[in-house]
Amino acid sequence: MASILQTYDNGLKALLYSRFKTILGIEDIAMKFGVIQCPEEIALREFAERRGDNWLDFISFYRTTQSPSWGRQRTVLARRGVWLDATTKVTAQPIDLTYFVTFWSKDIDKINLLIEKYVLWQHDNPKLLLAYGDYTIDPDLHFGEIIDESTYGEKYQTGSIFANRVPIKVDGWVLESETATGEIEKIRLTVYDKDEVTDYDSIVVEDSGQDTEAETVLRLLRRRIYEIEAVDALENSITIEGEHASDFSAADIVVIQNSTDSNGLYTLSSATEISGDTKLIFEVDTGTVIGLTADGVAYKDV
Repeated sequence: MASILQTYDNGLKALLYSRFKTILGIEDIAMKFGVIQCPEEIALREFAERRGDNWLDFISFYRTTQSPSWGRQRTVLARRGVWLDATTKVTAQPIDLTYFVTFWSKDIDKINLLIEKYVLWQHDNPKLLLAYGDYTIDPDLHFGEIIDESTYGEKYQTGSIFANRVPIKVDGWVLESETATGEIEKIRLTVYDKDEVTDYDSIVVEDSGQDTEAETVLRLLRRRIYEIEAVDALENSITIEGEHASDFSAADIVVIQNSTDSNGLYTLSSATEISGDTKLIFEVDTGTVIGLTADGVAYKDV
């Protein structure tokens, strides 16, 4: 299995392609040509090597820093981890990942539209949806200052290339599971004198597990993930392996991720079992439509 840092890189690459491909006009080319992972200073050469022609509209991105997030060390997930079952515990440590993303084009208005969409992103589900092994995580994204790095000085020699660099910080997690023996290592008791206690409702057992933050994290990590086997763009549907219609209900919100061209949130219209598999048909008025490539995973947003 690939490293979780590589999973963050791949997820951000797919998200950048999905969000900005229409403005750049790169819907009909492979994502590897439209979004390139490399430092900004060699992006133009890298792009030319891959494309082999004089076409210029693309995005480059690169993970520049990764550091432990001391500010999130006090969260329940970081301090306690999460038990998935009686013997499996997930330890999660917060890590801050900073990416520099650069938009490239010879059309200044395309750059303007890309910047506007970037600025509006903070109001439009600024999260990165990822599946890593048996876990599903959706870390927050943060945005910052936009830097113009266009080559205006080369206008009369080779022509100007418009380039704007923007930062994206990911509130990431490094996950590790461990199997316990199931043996009780410590029992903690709180003892009260029955003759001195008058208000029994006020007795709260410390560390009793009644923690709403831990419950939220547990639901996050225990979503059931389904592999996408087929898609139908005209019907706005996907087919997943196995008979799982009973897992879904009309109006469920279904998340698709790690897909080439279908990532997003979908409102379920119906779930039908066909020949041992399950077809999920989505509403068409949600602003998200199924693409042409049958890949990725789906799960309910619980």
